[in-house]
Amino acid sequence: MPGERHRCQPACVARGEPKFATASFVRRWLLIEQEGPWGPTALAQSRIDSATARSIGELARAVGARPILIRKPGRPAPVGCRVYAAVTEATETWVESFNLPAVSALLELDWLPLKRGLSVGGQRVEEPLFLVCTHGKHDACCAQFGRPVAGALFAVDPASLWECSHIGGDRFAANLLCFPHGLYFGHVTPEAALRVRSLYRAGRIDLEHYRGRPAYPFAAQAAEWFLRRELGIDAIDALELVWHAAAGNLLEALFAIRDGARRLVKVRALRDAHPVLLTCQATNAESPPRYELVAIEPPISG
Repeated sequence: MPGERHRCQPACVARGEPKFATASFVRRWLLIEQEGPWGPTALAQSRIDSATARSIGELARAVGARPILIRKPGRPAPVGCRVYAAVTEATETWVESFNLPAVSALLELDWLPLKRGLSVGGQRVEEPLFLVCTHGKHDACCAQFGRPVAGALFAVDPASLWECSHIGGDRFAANLLCFPHGLYFGHVTPEAALRVRSLYRAGRIDLEHYRGRPAYPFAAQAAEWFLRRELGIDAIDALELVWHAAAGNLLEALFAIRDGARRLVKVRALRDAHPVLLTCQATNAESPPRYELVAIEPPISG
């Protein structure tokens, strides 16, 4: 209707935009506990003082990590500050935890090993972590669809569930991140979130809501999704990306399968013909990428 405010998530669902191959490319993370509220740019617009926030941003850039603010639902005042460092490489994933007296104390730690994917001396986290984006000041859909999902997961798994700031792909709200792999899931309802959580804890992927693995570029994420769908593979560690190469809009990706075979997947990158508004706040329409399967080659032994 004329004058009605654009909402990116319902518009995305209505046009049937695929979720797969949309996970942000991130291999290093800093997850920093900070109770709300968060402004549109969370780190710079929170209760963290401006000088500390700038220093954390500089630190994150220096080690190639993405800083994300996290909090527990209900925004209780935390005692101290929990900080997680995470690596989400294709073949190595881990999370380490620090309990600090204040957020500023993280600047006193040596984070340089994280740049090389090495331990930063925290306590290794053995249990999964589940992050739900509820960053309403960044995008209204993240709060509307994310908070019910966060509440549902918190009710069954309060120790592992965190609300988080913007992680990319507002139109796919509710967005759920599962660590240590950093797997992205989108358009998650409270009911679907419980299923995603159960499968992830069992080492499996809910392909219906799977956006991708942040260790892979977008086109390689598409190749992985097509291969998993074709072969009915949902085990997280059943596939390993051996190599990928692009020529123009055509990508080839070779995957090693746990049974010993290798499969070459070819995908083509396309752009939607009709630009759309990708976020609630967007003023310029864009054409999101899409991927089509060209071929999955017969198995290659060894």
